[in-house]
Amino acid sequence: MYSLSEAHPISGKIASLNVPMNCFVRYTYVRMTVAYGAFPNMYTAQPVSAEERMVDLKQTLSRFLSIPGVRQAILVGRDGLMIEGLTRDGKDDMEAVGAIMTTGIGTAEALGQEIARGGVVSVIMEYENALVSVEPLGDFALMVTLSDNASNIARVRHLLKTSRNEILEALDIA
Repeated sequence: MYSLSEAHPISGKIASLNVPMNCFVRYTYVRMTVAYGAFPNMYTAQPVSAEERMVDLKQTLSRFLSIPGVRQAILVGRDGLMIEGLTRDGKDDMEAVGAIMTTGIGTAEALGQEIARGGVVSVIMEYENALVSVEPLGDFALMVTLSDNASNIARVRHLLKTSRNEILEALDIA
């Protein structure tokens, strides 16, 4: 039996995997991929530091802020904890916005199940002086953007579509 333990760079939680000797398992966690086989020396590892991953995410999120009118770009875990976020003006509380949006997407998903119309693709909430867009990124994360108005929502959605794989790779959930 082989065992792999890895500490998550954000939460600090330890993830472990026990693998029988006669199995082949590709296990990915925190961008360290280890393949185990029937022979003890048969493995490969490609570690990427947490700092490099966060730099990649910050660069990706900064592209959202380059769109006129976008005030915040926040990557949030489905548990409501902020993974990474950037804001144009530091007065808005990104963590609170992200945490509340996980509840909003949960409500939208419940509605989708109730009316049997499929999964949530996007949630857009328009307010008097702002527009909030929430897009699920798989089962583990959400992309939240806060804009001044709806004038550039197409650019935000296009950028998310084109950078989706890049974000998922940085989160190592692709």
